[in-house]
Amino acid sequence: MTIFILVSLAFVTGCNASTKATGKTGVSTEPKKEVLFIPEKELPKKVVVLLPFPVGDVKMDEHFRSMLRGVVQNYLSAKGYKLRYSDKLPPKLARINAFDPQKVFKTVKDVDGVFVVLVHSFSGVNALFVKNYSLDAELCLYKKGKKLGCWRDSVSRRSVSVSTDPLGIAAQIVGAVLSDSTTTKMKTLIMEWSYNVSALVPGFSKFERKPKIFRVITNVSDKPFKLGDRIVVAVEGDPSMEARFDIGTFKRDIPMVESTKPGIYQGVYVVQKGDEVRNQYIVVRLINERGDKSEWLELEPPVNIDGVPPEPPRDVSFRLKDVRAVELSWKCTDGTTKSFRIYRSEHPLSGYQLLSETYDLNFVDTKVIPGKTYYYRIVAVDDVGNESAPKQVGPVELPVTGVSLNGTLNSDIDPGEYHVVGIVEIPSGVKVQVKKGAILKVKPDGGLKVCGKLMVEGEVLPVNGTWRGIEVCPGGSLVVHAGVYRNAKYFKVQGKATFKEVTFVNGDSLKVTGDSKAEFMKCTFKDLKKGLVVDGGEVKIEECNFRNNGMALYVREGSVLISKTNFINNDWDIVNEKGEVVLKENYLGTSDPTAFKIRGRVHLVSYLTFPYPEGSVVKYDPEKLRKEGEEALKKGIEQVKKGNYGKALEYLERAYKLNKTKEVYYWLVYVYTMMEEEGKLKKVIGEALQNYPYEVNIYQLAIRYYIFKGKYHEAKSLLDRALKLQPNNPSLESMKALIESMKPNKNEKEVANGTAK
Repeated sequence: MTIFILVSLAFVTGCNASTKATGKTGVSTEPKKEVLFIPEKELPKKVVVLLPFPVGDVKMDEHFRSMLRGVVQNYLSAKGYKLRYSDKLPPKLARINAFDPQKVFKTVKDVDGVFVVLVHSFSGVNALFVKNYSLDAELCLYKKGKKLGCWRDSVSRRSVSVSTDPLGIAAQIVGAVLSDSTTTKMKTLIMEWSYNVSALVPGFSKFERKPKIFRVITNVSDKPFKLGDRIVVAVEGDPSMEARFDIGTFKRDIPMVESTKPGIYQGVYVVQKGDEVRNQYIVVRLINERGDKSEWLELEPPVNIDGVPPEPPRDVSFRLKDVRAVELSWKCTDGTTKSFRIYRSEHPLSGYQLLSETYDLNFVDTKVIPGKTYYYRIVAVDDVGNESAPKQVGPVELPVTGVSLNGTLNSDIDPGEYHVVGIVEIPSGVKVQVKKGAILKVKPDGGLKVCGKLMVEGEVLPVNGTWRGIEVCPGGSLVVHAGVYRNAKYFKVQGKATFKEVTFVNGDSLKVTGDSKAEFMKCTFKDLKKGLVVDGGEVKIEECNFRNNGMALYVREGSVLISKTNFINNDWDIVNEKGEVVLKENYLGTSDPTAFKIRGRVHLVSYLTFPYPEGSVVKYDPEKLRKEGEEALKKGIEQVKKGNYGKALEYLERAYKLNKTKEVYYWLVYVYTMMEEEGKLKKVIGEALQNYPYEVNIYQLAIRYYIFKGKYHEAKSLLDRALKLQPNNPSLESMKALIESMKPNKNEKEVANGTAK
């Protein structure tokens, strides 16, 4: 039997294919008119469709190439071809200029035919503010290396909303709007071209009675579907058929309904709790009354479903930060949780509205009205948007007005708002509790003086930036649990104080003085010139954080025990004058002990390699470091003698970090001099002369360097200091003669005691 193929087409996306442009749909096609005779017995049965080849400078990304191949495969399958879904060709055969049918047949086994798509143009361009999409491509058929024929067509489409398309309308009926994206419009264009060309390709006669599927559109994208989402499939094909679709092997035979427009079918699947699908494909079937069926395999993109919600938050609680602010907090251990949504209502069972979404484990609601009662629900949200079961907290009752506090305070402070005016004193022998939910708003002249006992669980907030702070008298006792203390002019402990989960930020430092005892647990000191100053007493610091301070901890006198604490991004971590400082299992900004920002004498027992609690504990071994320093010095000297100054510098700088001995300084100055590292030389000379002011050899090296550089004032200043140490040194005398013969550079500044004036 001979198949006669005449090129004519009266379908595609609601537009007559014989028209060139215009029309309500904005579609333009102009297929080529040609007749091709191919006997059916000469057609290959087992075929593969290769990934399309862009021709010349045509750009077509992998996504659209795969989409085009997938659509062509569906139309060819309907004509009776048995398809092999092949992998990509080897790179050397995957270029149009290297295409060889014979080599393809050797590479792709078990087929006797190959379809090749050549893409001559593919674009979406703006013309007079109207987006135009176009595709010009050619489909060629080879049988065992012999070309049987090629069919070429071009189609274009103006930027017409998918919602006006019959398939778009069908999808809206079931509650989902298909994307109006460029991808969707390009896919419609690809299906139009594929339909046009496949109509020209000869097929097998026994398949002509099967139902025809013209095109399939879904709302599947690269984004996974979440719980409650609708997966929508819309199909255009022969009318009055039975239509069904599968989601891979996950769900089969999902029914589709024919709309009021004949031949348009739509179906939907709603994601249920617990559904999980990875890389499945939509398969659509049309079945006629005789039981003949056609299938369409939608390969791009695959379907992914995540209908498993995260675990709900734990330990949800609240506290009043103000009569106009409620702070909510919670915990989470579910690794799939990405964020949290906060809902609020004035009724416990209904009326909840979304307030905010946050990535933190707390949220402050400032959109509240004093005197009202609120209820909150917190839900966890995963990457795809699934919500956990809600956790409810409430009722949260906000007080109506504030109360002024001044003079002395002799009774507990209940939840509510209070205004602190001037210095409020807790007298000796009096015990006061500031309860959770109480907010003390302190004016600039306000502060607290604790001569008795004060326990603070509420909030202390400055009204206008700064406030005077808190003073604990000798014999007084202060316990603070949680809270943020900002911009205090002073924070002085002379008695006993315990701080737990407290943050000190900005303002002056917290000072512990006299015969006092202070304990800090899980506290944070940040953005302070000096974080904590100890001038006597006993201080214990555990599981705290010192961040972004000028000087994190300054110890003038007293004893300090620090453990499991992080020092991060401070100018100095610890400076000790005459106190006793013991360090155990702390992270000091680095895992290298030579880089610790510590000045003064401390007893370093151990340190962490990473911030607590993740870091590993390393026992500090000063003897080991000393030996490492001596070995580095030895290797550095060996390299100097060989003339390898660069390698010598590596060893000497390592030795300098480990042991700042006279010999290390001497050789480091020598190498810096030879390498003319003037900036480093000046720094290390100053440090060496400060640590070893009577070491003349170091002076001599530095003087020689400045003589060589012609820097009269620097050389003379150092020589004068050296001669005071050894006035009869012959080497210095010879240098003196050299310096006196030098002419001072007019542009050179005078130097006093080694420093430029």
